[in-house]
Amino acid sequence: MSNKVITFLVVLFAVTGLIIYVAKTTTIVKTDAPQSQEAAVVPAPASGATPETNIETKPEATAANSESILNDDAPLSGDKEAVDAAKNEETAEKKAPASLTPESFPALPTAPVTGSSLPAAGSSSLLAPSASMDIDMDNALAERSIGDVDAPVTVIEYASMTCPHCARFHNEILPVVKQRLIDTGKLRLIFRDYPLDTHALKASMMARCLDRARYFQLVEVIFKQQTSWIKGTDPLVGLKQLGALAGMEPAYVDTCVANPQLQQFVLAGMQEGQQKYKIKATPTFIFNNGAEQMEGDKNPEDFDEIVEKLLKKKGK
Repeated sequence: MSNKVITFLVVLFAVTGLIIYVAKTTTIVKTDAPQSQEAAVVPAPASGATPETNIETKPEATAANSESILNDDAPLSGDKEAVDAAKNEETAEKKAPASLTPESFPALPTAPVTGSSLPAAGSSSLLAPSASMDIDMDNALAERSIGDVDAPVTVIEYASMTCPHCARFHNEILPVVKQRLIDTGKLRLIFRDYPLDTHALKASMMARCLDRARYFQLVEVIFKQQTSWIKGTDPLVGLKQLGALAGMEPAYVDTCVANPQLQQFVLAGMQEGQQKYKIKATPTFIFNNGAEQMEGDKNPEDFDEIVEKLLKKKGK
């Protein structure tokens, strides 16, 4: 091989080695270089503070969160089970346990509770002045009904003050039934207490301590405010607030719900419904002493149908 060729190869190898060396040096310099100026000027957290974490927010996630916040039906965080339970409680039909008897409720003292009259402090009442501490038992134990006593069709309603379907009947259905059938003289309605729990029992007793002329007004208020007083810390406190609208002093309500004779009367009526009409749910409606019977959530048309059927049997 000639000397020129050898010299050329030596120079070529030397240049190639120089290029590789320069390339490696440049890579090391770039790796050791500081981050961008924007990142370098971020202030360090103060002593003891938790460093802030920068999390990229996706647009679709932000939209979903906004929709959840604006949606009135969305349960609060951690409360989904409670919300679902409340919805189920309001929509589920109240069933009476087969073993429910007067013995299911705590017994009250046998000694009658009496007291002196309280001053009439109910001037701001929506219904009447305040009541006396003494209970008029003849009034409390009297039948509660609306409509003509000579109406050709009589319906007995068995209802619990804590039953959602009973509340719907009194709030939405009864006004229509009253206009179509009761006010026209075709139907008479008798209300019978069928308490499914102690709160319903106290509500029934409180309402019966009011005079008959305003009884259904108070029952209407109890059903309209059902979800409010039932779900309070102490349902009896809520009942007393409703009773105040009828001029009932809190002490008078206490006297009323502690009366053993009235309690026994309400529970005996419930037991009679179980034995005579096999009541298993509230509300239950008994037409003309058992000629027709229906239970649960009903509409005005259901009452129209049964009343017309019974009127035809009577030739009217």
